[in-house]
Amino acid sequence: MRALPLLLITLLGCTTNPYDQGKPVDDTGDTDVEGDTDTDTDTDTDTDTDADGDTDADSDADSDSDADVDTCPSGYDPVDQNGWSRSYSVVYQGEATTGEQSGIGASSGWGVDGFEYRDMIGGANAFDVDIFVSCEGNEGDGMYVYGWEGSVSYSMMGMPVAMDVTAQDNPARLYLPSESETGNRGSWSYDYTVTVETDSHGKTKQYAIAFAGTYQEIGFESYSLPTGGTYQAYKLTNSYHMSNTALGEEMDGYAEQYWIKGLGLVEETHYDLATSDIYLSRELTNYSGLTPTD
Repeated sequence: MRALPLLLITLLGCTTNPYDQGKPVDDTGDTDVEGDTDTDTDTDTDTDTDADGDTDADSDADSDSDADVDTCPSGYDPVDQNGWSRSYSVVYQGEATTGEQSGIGASSGWGVDGFEYRDMIGGANAFDVDIFVSCEGNEGDGMYVYGWEGSVSYSMMGMPVAMDVTAQDNPARLYLPSESETGNRGSWSYDYTVTVETDSHGKTKQYAIAFAGTYQEIGFESYSLPTGGTYQAYKLTNSYHMSNTALGEEMDGYAEQYWIKGLGLVEETHYDLATSDIYLSRELTNYSGLTPTD
């Protein structure tokens, strides 16, 4: 049973309940995600006109609400782009397989405005989930994972197991700083609890997993893509401790990641520090709908 909480919760980032961190959807505050806050407390429809008759000078392109997300603050994970995909070669729990991430689009399904993308890995131990990310959280501007849900399959004592899974963390995990802070943030720590709900053949279970750890910026390294071209990749490490009291599991883990501006995640490796085993590695093999830059 270890594969489900460890590999999915750690690799996919999980979610948070936005209301627990003081970030409910603002139906009346008229606050733009891009940073400007209208003090007139008007409820913009299409013309952004105050009740007193004057027209705001900000001329922002509101459609129905100033709470709409336009762009995220980091080009190192361009989930705000449409129609993109990234393909990977993967080694997952010792099995060589393939994986893919692809954009879904803007969403507010987890209670805040953000974006969803699909993350899947094939093979005997597989997952196919939709991950929700937002540009706001309790650590300021940056990229936060708020939630994921989808299907999971793995082997337990030689028998295949399949289930639907939904997860939430509290609070959200900052996995990338804002673009302006990238390379200058240094390190940041996190401490959150993930609530996981599984549904297999109509049987529902729920349990909590605690995570605490630290991201550390290593800096920028020259990175050659298999599709051609060499770019400066932003390297991060993530050292963490996982505790699942319900299943009697604890683990110390370590991950290395490389991100390229305009393209996103190009390589990552996850280690179990107790055994030094690599339990997941993936490396970009192809992409579409994205343009890497330095």
